[in-house]
Amino acid sequence: TGNLTVSKITGCEIDTDGNTITLNGGEIQDVLTYTGADITVSGTIKSTGTTNDYSEWSTSTNGATTFSTVDAAGADAHFEIAADGNIVLDAAGDITLETANGGFTCDAASVNFTGTGASRPSFNLVNNANDATGPNLALKNLRDGNGLEDSDVIGNIEFSGEDVAGQTETYATIVAS
Repeated sequence: TGNLTVSKITGCEIDTDGNTITLNGGEIQDVLTYTGADITVSGTIKSTGTTNDYSEWSTSTNGATTFSTVDAAGADAHFEIAADGNIVLDAAGDITLETANGGFTCDAASVNFTGTGASRPSFNLVNNANDATGPNLALKNLRDGNGLEDSDVIGNIEFSGEDVAGQTETYATIVAS
Protein backbone atom coordinates (compact mmCIF):
# COMPACT_ATOMS: atom_id res chain seq x y z
CA THR A 1 0.00 0.00 0.00
CA GLY A 2 3.04 2.30 0.30
CA ASN A 3 6.32 2.86 -1.51
CA LEU A 4 8.84 0.05 -1.92
CA THR A 5 12.47 1.12 -2.29
CA VAL A 6 15.02 -1.51 -3.30
CA SER A 7 18.30 -1.48 -5.20
CA LYS A 8 17.86 -4.93 -6.77
CA ILE A 9 15.01 -7.43 -7.23
CA THR A 10 16.01 -10.95 -8.26
CA GLY A 11 13.71 -13.89 -9.06
CA CYS A 12 10.54 -12.95 -7.20
CA GLU A 13 6.91 -12.13 -7.89
CA ILE A 14 5.42 -8.73 -7.08
CA ASP A 15 1.66 -8.45 -6.59
CA THR A 16 0.74 -4.77 -6.97
CA ASP A 17 -3.00 -5.27 -6.55
CA GLY A 18 -3.54 -3.07 -9.63
CA ASN A 19 -1.19 -0.25 -8.56
CA THR A 20 1.66 1.26 -10.62
CA ILE A 21 5.29 0.08 -10.40
CA THR A 22 7.79 2.94 -10.84
CA LEU A 23 11.50 2.17 -11.22
CA ASN A 24 13.86 5.08 -10.52
CA GLY A 25 17.23 3.38 -10.94
CA GLY A 26 17.78 -0.09 -9.49
CA GLU A 27 17.48 -3.31 -11.42
CA ILE A 28 15.02 -6.13 -12.03
CA GLN A 29 16.78 -9.36 -13.04
CA ASP A 30 15.60 -12.60 -14.61
CA VAL A 31 11.99 -12.40 -15.83
CA LEU A 32 9.53 -9.61 -15.09
CA THR A 33 5.92 -10.61 -15.60
CA TYR A 34 3.38 -7.95 -14.81
CA THR A 35 -0.33 -7.64 -15.40
CA GLY A 36 -2.40 -4.74 -14.19
CA ALA A 37 -1.51 -1.05 -14.19
CA ASP A 38 1.41 0.68 -15.95
CA ILE A 39 5.10 0.01 -15.43
CA THR A 40 7.02 3.29 -15.51
CA VAL A 41 10.78 3.30 -16.04
CA SER A 42 12.86 6.45 -15.61
CA GLY A 43 15.75 6.21 -18.07
CA THR A 44 16.47 3.56 -20.69
CA ILE A 45 15.06 0.04 -20.98
CA LYS A 46 17.96 -2.24 -21.94
CA SER A 47 17.81 -5.91 -22.95
CA THR A 48 21.17 -7.71 -23.01
CA GLY A 49 21.76 -10.80 -25.13
CA THR A 50 24.91 -12.87 -25.47
CA THR A 51 28.46 -11.42 -25.55
CA ASN A 52 27.31 -7.97 -24.39
CA ASP A 53 25.00 -7.47 -27.39
CA TYR A 54 21.94 -5.47 -26.46
CA SER A 55 18.94 -3.46 -27.52
CA GLU A 56 17.60 -0.44 -25.76
CA TRP A 57 14.53 1.75 -25.78
CA SER A 58 14.91 5.34 -24.62
CA THR A 59 12.56 8.29 -24.48
CA SER A 60 13.65 11.91 -24.23
CA THR A 61 12.14 15.39 -24.46
CA ASN A 62 8.64 15.65 -25.93
CA GLY A 63 8.33 11.86 -26.03
CA ALA A 64 10.95 11.41 -28.78
CA THR A 65 11.67 7.66 -28.69
CA THR A 66 14.64 5.70 -30.06
CA PHE A 67 14.99 1.92 -30.27
CA SER A 68 18.63 0.89 -30.81
CA THR A 69 20.40 -2.42 -31.35
CA VAL A 70 24.14 -2.89 -30.66
CA ASP A 71 26.51 -5.79 -31.38
CA ALA A 72 29.56 -5.44 -29.14
CA ALA A 73 31.80 -7.14 -31.75
CA GLY A 74 30.85 -4.56 -34.37
CA ALA A 75 28.71 -6.88 -36.52
CA ASP A 76 25.26 -5.88 -37.73
CA ALA A 77 22.70 -5.97 -34.91
CA HIS A 78 19.53 -6.54 -36.92
CA PHE A 79 16.04 -5.47 -35.88
CA GLU A 80 12.95 -7.44 -36.86
CA ILE A 81 9.27 -7.02 -36.12
CA ALA A 82 7.56 -10.41 -36.45
CA ALA A 83 3.84 -9.69 -36.25
CA ASP A 84 0.99 -12.17 -36.37
CA GLY A 85 -1.11 -9.53 -38.12
CA ASN A 86 -0.72 -6.10 -39.70
CA ILE A 87 1.99 -3.58 -38.92
CA VAL A 88 0.73 0.00 -39.04
CA LEU A 89 3.01 3.05 -39.04
CA ASP A 90 0.75 5.98 -38.18
CA ALA A 91 2.51 9.32 -37.88
CA ALA A 92 1.25 12.88 -37.50
CA GLY A 93 4.28 13.89 -39.61
CA ASP A 94 6.53 12.26 -42.18
CA ILE A 95 7.89 8.70 -42.07
CA THR A 96 11.54 8.57 -43.14
CA LEU A 97 13.47 5.39 -43.99
CA GLU A 98 17.25 5.83 -43.87
CA THR A 99 19.63 3.09 -45.05
CA ALA A 100 23.12 4.70 -44.84
CA ASN A 101 23.69 4.16 -48.58
CA GLY A 102 22.21 0.65 -48.44
CA GLY A 103 19.14 -0.69 -50.19
CA PHE A 104 15.49 -0.79 -49.29
CA THR A 105 13.91 -4.13 -50.20
CA CYS A 106 10.22 -4.95 -50.17
CA ASP A 107 9.01 -8.51 -50.71
CA ALA A 108 5.28 -8.09 -51.29
CA ALA A 109 2.63 -9.07 -53.81
CA SER A 110 1.86 -5.39 -54.39
CA VAL A 111 2.81 -1.96 -53.09
CA ASN A 112 0.02 0.60 -53.15
CA PHE A 113 0.26 4.34 -52.57
CA THR A 114 -3.11 6.03 -52.14
CA GLY A 115 -4.12 9.63 -51.53
CA THR A 116 -7.41 11.46 -51.25
CA GLY A 117 -6.26 15.03 -51.95
CA ALA A 118 -5.71 16.78 -55.27
CA SER A 119 -2.62 15.62 -57.18
CA ARG A 120 -2.08 12.77 -54.73
CA PRO A 121 -0.30 10.44 -54.47
CA SER A 122 2.94 11.71 -55.90
CA PHE A 123 5.92 9.41 -56.47
CA ASN A 124 9.21 11.26 -56.92
CA LEU A 125 12.74 10.03 -57.60
CA VAL A 126 15.12 12.80 -56.48
CA ASN A 127 18.89 12.83 -56.98
CA ASN A 128 20.74 15.39 -54.85
CA ALA A 129 24.23 14.48 -56.10
CA ASN A 130 26.23 17.42 -57.44
CA ASP A 131 27.27 15.57 -60.60
CA ALA A 132 25.99 14.62 -64.06
CA THR A 133 23.91 11.63 -62.90
CA GLY A 134 20.18 11.37 -62.42
CA PRO A 135 17.70 9.01 -60.78
CA ASN A 136 17.08 5.57 -62.26
CA LEU A 137 13.89 3.54 -62.61
CA ALA A 138 14.47 -0.06 -63.73
CA LEU A 139 11.88 -2.72 -64.56
CA LYS A 140 13.55 -6.16 -64.49
CA ASN A 141 12.35 -9.66 -65.35
CA LEU A 142 14.69 -12.27 -63.90
CA ARG A 143 13.69 -15.79 -64.99
CA ASP A 144 15.78 -17.91 -62.62
CA GLY A 145 18.53 -18.32 -65.22
CA ASN A 146 16.21 -19.84 -67.87
CA GLY A 147 16.71 -16.93 -70.25
CA LEU A 148 14.01 -14.79 -71.76
CA GLU A 149 11.89 -16.13 -74.62
CA ASP A 150 10.34 -14.23 -77.53
CA SER A 151 7.25 -12.25 -76.42
CA ASP A 152 8.12 -12.52 -72.68
CA VAL A 153 7.10 -9.28 -70.96
CA ILE A 154 10.11 -7.49 -69.49
CA GLY A 155 8.09 -4.67 -67.95
CA ASN A 156 4.61 -3.21 -68.12
CA ILE A 157 3.32 0.27 -67.31
CA GLU A 158 -0.47 0.57 -67.26
CA PHE A 159 -2.63 3.70 -67.27
CA SER A 160 -6.13 2.96 -66.01
CA GLY A 161 -9.11 4.74 -64.50
CA GLU A 162 -12.85 4.37 -64.03
CA ASP A 163 -15.26 4.87 -66.90
CA VAL A 164 -18.63 6.64 -66.64
CA ALA A 165 -20.18 3.48 -65.15
CA GLY A 166 -17.49 3.29 -62.43
CA GLN A 167 -15.78 0.26 -64.01
CA THR A 168 -11.98 0.11 -64.13
CA GLU A 169 -10.71 0.52 -67.69
CA THR A 170 -7.16 0.36 -69.06
CA TYR A 171 -6.68 3.40 -71.32
CA ALA A 172 -3.05 2.90 -72.32
CA THR A 173 -0.08 0.63 -71.67
CA ILE A 174 3.62 0.60 -72.32
CA VAL A 175 4.83 -3.00 -72.68
CA ALA A 176 8.44 -4.01 -73.21
CA SER A 177 8.80 -7.56 -74.52
